Amino acid sequence: MTIETFVALALIALLVTWAVRPLMRRTGGSDTFQPDPRLEELETLLFQREAVLNALRDLQFDFSMGKLSEADFRALDARYRMQAAAILKRLDELEQAVDVPTTDDDRLLDEWIDRAVAALRQQRGTARACVQCGAPLPVNARFCAQCGTPVNEPNMAEQTSHGD
Repeated sequence: MTIETFVALALIALLVTWAVRPLMRRTGGSDTFQPDPRLEELETLLFQREAVLNALRDLQFDFSMGKLSEADFRALDARYRMQAAAILKRLDELEQAVDVPTTDDDRLLDEWIDRAVAALRQQRGTARACVQCGAPLPVNARFCAQCGTPVNEPNMAEQTSHGD
């Protein structure tokens, strides 16, 4: 065996060792990240939910286009709805058990919804709702028309404190 062959084999052995070394490490050490398996299941269920909802949408479209008989549509629809119900039930269980972080998209959506609700209330002339029954209150209401609960005026306290 020549020296060049020996050096080449040694170099190949070092490269193979270096490439395989991460695969040979033990898991569970304090320096390795172990994701919560419930989060992985949550992600899988979210994908499954989307797939089932898309399948239901496609099924309804195919039925409306006359590609499916009513019997086939009803059987497939029932099956997909049962799958969707099971997925949604498991998602609810997991979301209660796992602290799911709120993304910026969720926060932005919530802000947009709040602004839209406020705009609709202003258009209807009701910027408030009854704290007892939730009925919309006109701007100048002192009592709820639904349940008769007195309306607290938060602005009245501010006006009297500023008026002193």
